[in-house]
Amino acid sequence: MKPRERIITNLKQEYINQVKEIDKNLFRGHISSLSVVGENEICLYLKSILGEKHKFYIDSTIPKKYSKAHKNIRPDILITDLNNNLKYVVEIKLNQGWSRTVDDEYVNKLQDDYKLFKKDGTISIDYFIYNDGNDNYYEHATIDISTSNKVRYLYIVLTAMNSKLEHHQYNYETLKKVGIEYYVLFNGWYHQLYEIEDQEYECMSIDKLEESLKYRC
Repeated sequence: MKPRERIITNLKQEYINQVKEIDKNLFRGHISSLSVVGENEICLYLKSILGEKHKFYIDSTIPKKYSKAHKNIRPDILITDLNNNLKYVVEIKLNQGWSRTVDDEYVNKLQDDYKLFKKDGTISIDYFIYNDGNDNYYEHATIDISTSNKVRYLYIVLTAMNSKLEHHQYNYETLKKVGIEYYVLFNGWYHQLYEIEDQEYECMSIDKLEESLKYRC
């Protein structure tokens, strides 16, 4: 199965699992967030492109001492090389319906985070390591990573659904101005994802993302 096909297949299956009967006469009225599954699948997809010479941290925590707003920062995905040099910061949205066009406040927030990652220096991140010999099945871990002006910030939207083309174009252009790369992978809802053939999406397409990563990794 191709990496991008795996995203389509696994999101569809998770969506089906959410809506089907759990047991006889037992039904759901709402579907739980698929964001965790989306983060995992997109991270695995990125790993398939970038390869084993990188390390991937999903939903790690950067302590508030590094933040301009004095709050913990939880980037969806951080990608480093094997020497702990930060290469990519990735923001994941399953769809852009929550805020169809990014407003100034949100852009400023992303920009502030990006300035932290692009500043030459070192920051620490906290994450979990699985340990089946531990009663909690995990251990806390902390690692220092090096930041630099070579870090790239990727803003990846799983599906164009729930927002208009002009909204995606606006977001692409707006984030491009502050150095953030905006990509839209598919269209359709989670159980019916399909690749976009509309040439208007070409500059932000999954093909463009793969081309960019393969060229620079």
